[in-house]
Amino acid sequence: MTIEIKATEIHLVPIDSIHPWDQNTNKHPDSQINALVEQYKFNGMSSPLEVEEGTGDIVSGNGRWLAAKKAGMSQVPVYFRTYESYSHKYARCVAENAIAAWAELDLSAIHANLENLHLPSIDLLGIEGFRFEPVEQNPSDIDSAYTDKIVAPIYEPTGEKPSVKELFSLEKYKELVAEINKSDSPKEIKDFLIYAAQRHIVFNYRNIAEYYAHAPKPVQELMENSALVVIDFKKAIENGFVKLTQDLAEAYDASE
Repeated sequence: MTIEIKATEIHLVPIDSIHPWDQNTNKHPDSQINALVEQYKFNGMSSPLEVEEGTGDIVSGNGRWLAAKKAGMSQVPVYFRTYESYSHKYARCVAENAIAAWAELDLSAIHANLENLHLPSIDLLGIEGFRFEPVEQNPSDIDSAYTDKIVAPIYEPTGEKPSVKELFSLEKYKELVAEINKSDSPKEIKDFLIYAAQRHIVFNYRNIAEYYAHAPKPVQELMENSALVVIDFKKAIENGFVKLTQDLAEAYDASE
């Protein structure tokens, strides 16, 4: 099979000469945009946006455009494309978003590499929980490298106890289950897909931490057993829930 390689010319264009495409359904929360802004300040912007020639619609890179706008950039790198049809254009947009979402970060490898590089303290991407602080380590500490650097978070109430409904969202999960139940698939496949759809249940860990702080001891223990919160890091590591260093421990501290 021969795969065509499309060479494209990158242009620097005024940021207001192009615009997000209103049919792009990918959502860009403030946390993502702010992280991109910090990254652009740290490393600049080098990844070009894909824009439809003639319309100025951004088919790939709406989030990057929003971040560049927020960062005060007047120009952005762009390559222009034409599409055979609206379907081709929309499929390209959806594919770009979906494929990128499949990527997974190996956090333990990232932080191990950062330590080996002897980097100074840096805030990776400006994301909570991604702050890297080099730690002085004695040879005797090597066997407990994952645990001795960690200070267990303290969960104290900082506000009113959230309702259970505020701890998670079933919106996407319910949509998928409805689609699965409407299909003509065998029951065994439907059951499997419904189990798999649980991956799309969204947990609000800040609210979970606040709820935990208000909860009675039996409920707290059940939440710990499910790794909704982490108190005993050694136990959590043994159960395969986490491999964390001090910087990731901060992500669990909802009191900050």
